[in-house]
Amino acid sequence: MNPTLGPLGPASSRRAFVRQLGAGFGAVALGQLLARDQPVRLDPKALGRRPHHPPKARRVIQLFMNGGASQMDLFDHKPELFRRAGQPFDPGAGVRVEAPTSEPGKVLKPPFPMRRHGQSGRWVSDLMPHLAGCVDDLAFLMAMRSRTNVHGPASYLMNTGSLRRG
Repeated sequence: MNPTLGPLGPASSRRAFVRQLGAGFGAVALGQLLARDQPVRLDPKALGRRPHHPPKARRVIQLFMNGGASQMDLFDHKPELFRRAGQPFDPGAGVRVEAPTSEPGKVLKPPFPMRRHGQSGRWVSDLMPHLAGCVDDLAFLMAMRSRTNVHGPASYLMNTGSLRRG
């Protein structure tokens, strides 16, 4: 294939051709799914296991607040941050911290107080008094991990499964 005049126009590459081909196959598959008369339903038996209790949730609301308040400042009480406030951040064991522009700064304590709420005893910032009143009706996912701590790529990774755009 001549890289100066490829199937997608001037200066296209094999990589661009394969990317475009993959997008085309995805569109064909989506068209087939949308053309079905009945909605797609997953059978728990077909998946090989059943839930340990009947599901109660009928909807999920994901609060993706890019640029919003940090979950650590709203829901994640970490008393160690108060003890280490002002100290240089060092995870120890020779671990290098990924930082987009510079070395990590000093440890900051949470800027707002937190208190326990509900029967669950869930920690919630004083910034959210109304949400604190219904914490027993919410589910908190607190076990996320990422291959990056740079916010832009981490946002893509969380929402798409890829670190890069496109």
